[in-house]
Amino acid sequence: MKIVTRIILLLLLSIPLTLNASDVRILLHGGSVVQGQIVVQTDDVIIVQDHQGRRYQFLRNQVEDITEVQAEAVSIADTSQAQPSNVVLYVQASAALCHTVVRPTSPAFGVDLMVGHNDLLHRRIFVGGGIGYENIILGESSNWQMLRLLAAARMPLFTTPSPPFAGLQAGYGWAVGSRPHQVSGGVTAAFDLGWQWRFSQRSSLYVSIFCDMQQYQSNKAETSIDQNVYTYSAHRTAATGGLRIGIQL
Repeated sequence: MKIVTRIILLLLLSIPLTLNASDVRILLHGGSVVQGQIVVQTDDVIIVQDHQGRRYQFLRNQVEDITEVQAEAVSIADTSQAQPSNVVLYVQASAALCHTVVRPTSPAFGVDLMVGHNDLLHRRIFVGGGIGYENIILGESSNWQMLRLLAAARMPLFTTPSPPFAGLQAGYGWAVGSRPHQVSGGVTAAFDLGWQWRFSQRSSLYVSIFCDMQQYQSNKAETSIDQNVYTYSAHRTAATGGLRIGIQL
């Protein structure tokens, strides 16, 4: 009879826990507490498995009390381990046309790298920040290059799996590299409207059209007929519009 009992116990131990099994809290006479799901329960033995997969065996005379625990009472640590992180990496590249006082239409290219939270308020809203780079090609080996510090937000317009979205981006840009026109940076802001294709809870592809405004200060020196040098300074805005493609990982 003892051999048959042991065989039954081994068979029961080999059976995985069902997903809908209730949790119990077992209080031992020594004051220790174990929480998990009952795998085996006989007149003499109780075997419990916790949420980390560890199993404990107790004799009936060791147990003072057994209490059923509601599903929502499972520890926060256990539930957080089952949920994927909402912190994501976002990379986007852009190709556009830029209008400046130096040249009415110039090609411009940019790339941004950001880190942020992709499920703010549980509405799949992305909020984050990062750095960006933009190169405006003015021709004749003359480029304006901007290094930017950015904050950004993107919000889906509908609750469908692959919805249209609207995005805002703002920050400050510094002129870097060679500056043939003596350009210094300023505040930048952009708005984009596009479509999002979701591959998983974290991964998405974004395609959008955007409009970007970059303030800058232009300093220009001129020599007069009497050989005096005059410097002119003006605050202006470069307007850029084009296409963006972004990947969220």
